[in-house]
Amino acid sequence: MHNAVNELAETIMARFNKVATLFVLLALLAVTWAQTPQDDAPPEWTTCDILGPKISCQDCNTRLICKPVGGLLKPCNNPYRPHCNNGICSAVPSPDCAV
Repeated sequence: MHNAVNELAETIMARFNKVATLFVLLALLAVTWAQTPQDDAPPEWTTCDILGPKISCQDCNTRLICKPVGGLLKPCNNPYRPHCNNGICSAVPSPDCAV
């Protein structure tokens, strides 16, 4: 009976290890996909007032992220969030861009 319990415990641990390994691989894959740039275009930079807001809209479809080295322009490429609204890509256009 003691051997049966040990075998059961080993089987459970083996399955747990397989599931845990699969979970870790999926988590690594998700992190890799999340960090992959959405397009291959190099970043576009412009000037910005570092004392002003950290995020704003450059135009109706482009975010401006103000950093100490300059302003990073990020287009809103997501078809579900194509509008820049208060510095965030949004499904809803800002009042200035709504037609």
